[in-house]
Amino acid sequence: FLLETNFGVAESVTVAVSANFLTPLRSLRDSFELIGKYQLVVVSGSTGQLHAQIVNGAPFDILLSADKNTPALLVDSGFGEPGTQFTYARGQLVLWALGPESHRPQPLERLKNGDFRHLAIANPRIAPYGVAARQTLTALGIWERFSERIVLGENIGQAFSWVETGNAELGLVALSQALSYRHPSNYRIIPDDLYDPIRQDAILLKRGKENLAAIAFYDYLRSENAARIIKRYGYSRND
Repeated sequence: FLLETNFGVAESVTVAVSANFLTPLRSLRDSFELIGKYQLVVVSGSTGQLHAQIVNGAPFDILLSADKNTPALLVDSGFGEPGTQFTYARGQLVLWALGPESHRPQPLERLKNGDFRHLAIANPRIAPYGVAARQTLTALGIWERFSERIVLGENIGQAFSWVETGNAELGLVALSQALSYRHPSNYRIIPDDLYDPIRQDAILLKRGKENLAAIAFYDYLRSENAARIIKRYGYSRND
């Protein structure tokens, strides 16, 4: 888990966010804190990890999930506020590698031919982007064939880090991560017909329904200003 906070503001909202959306949320936090009186505390992890923390009593006010099912489960189990679930972003999967643009990976060919030593993905058991990666590899007929070369991260952030540190040559990660990386790297967008749509839903949790800071950020997340920031990081907001 990654906990981020600033100090000096009295009222705060704690937002649990899937690792793929951590960088966009930092920008949203900066914008939100400029226009109001509230502090935004960020806790990041895989969607599965965050769900487990919530049902075990973690003091979160809002969940920004990487899927649509987890918020629905939280409503059914009494941890999410009914009627507050909405899609804040739609994600895209990319094949990402270090190196300049002149060394662009050819996603389908490289994957199909096994032209890699290690491929990093998020764990499909707990991370929706991992599910999308597994669906992609299965559709290409290589999930079983090259399974010994696939390394699983606890979340999409760890999968990204394994490529960044050279422990894997390729990674199936979020487009937002590739766009945010400031050093020479390259990516190819995976065709969206190879995996189910990555609909990322938010929900106001029971703990947040009486928290003015949580309600303020929940409303801000649905604003046009927030939509512009989210789009800048490679997500869409189309329903």
